[in-house]
Amino acid sequence: MNISLRNAVAGGFLLLMAACSRDPDVYAMPAKEAQQRLLAADFTDFRDTRQCGILIHFAASPTAEGGVKWQITSGGHDVMNFTAVLTPVEGDKTRLALEIEKDGAGLEKYGREQFYPHPALLQPVRAALREKLATILEGRPYEDRTPLDGARSSVCLIQRGRLTGGGKPFEFGPEDVAATQQPLLK
Repeated sequence: MNISLRNAVAGGFLLLMAACSRDPDVYAMPAKEAQQRLLAADFTDFRDTRQCGILIHFAASPTAEGGVKWQITSGGHDVMNFTAVLTPVEGDKTRLALEIEKDGAGLEKYGREQFYPHPALLQPVRAALREKLATILEGRPYEDRTPLDGARSSVCLIQRGRLTGGGKPFEFGPEDVAATQQPLLK
């Protein structure tokens, strides 16, 4: 192997190693820019792939610490909240951490452990939210690749079928709000 080819292979290997070792939670932008991108983001694609036939709305607001908090509502009732915690690291880079509201049992809402009689979102939601936030910060389209969670997804898919079949979307009522505070555990 000649020297230039050997150097090219070695350089390619080093680039590959550098790309593989990148922390997936750190983005090459200042925290303020990350916050602005997240505040301006459109969640329609996420909503359309993850909602369960219950009409939901996303509202983003800045946090005092420089992050972004989203409130998901339906029919004027809270469904869940989640927060992107942004921490400056290494100059103009930002670390993203995702915090999801907990239910009455101390578990993240819409996780793998709960069963909701009228779910608003496909479960589990953490990986899908994490992917949505990453697409915003990386400037790429959202693709929901989160595997569905069997029985928990079946109720959601039935509700979605009603919506896609031309039926009226459900809205959260008081009984649904109570169920999100203390859902049935598996």
